[in-house]
Amino acid sequence: MSEIPAEGSEVAELQAEIEQTREDLARTVDQLAAKADVKGRVGRRAAGVGHAVARRAANARDRATGPHGRPTTASLVIIFGVSAAVAARLVWRRSGHGRRARPWER
Repeated sequence: MSEIPAEGSEVAELQAEIEQTREDLARTVDQLAAKADVKGRVGRRAAGVGHAVARRAANARDRATGPHGRPTTASLVIIFGVSAAVAARLVWRRSGHGRRARPWER
């Protein structure tokens, strides 16, 4: 900066370069601020996960129900089978089977 530009074109070039540097700096500051906004990033991530879960639930509901919204035969068979297995396991456990004897019960 020992010399002052004599021509107007040199001044215009310097002003354009300064303006470009300011824009670059503003863009960098915006990127850093977005990266530092942990709460906002977590919120956006949670919203995305929420949408994915809702979409999967809708797909599962569509597969388990028929065209009129009633459960399909296959889904009823699966529900009944799982319920029967859980009930059998509870009865078996309550009858004393499948349980290790505790030290004071030996």
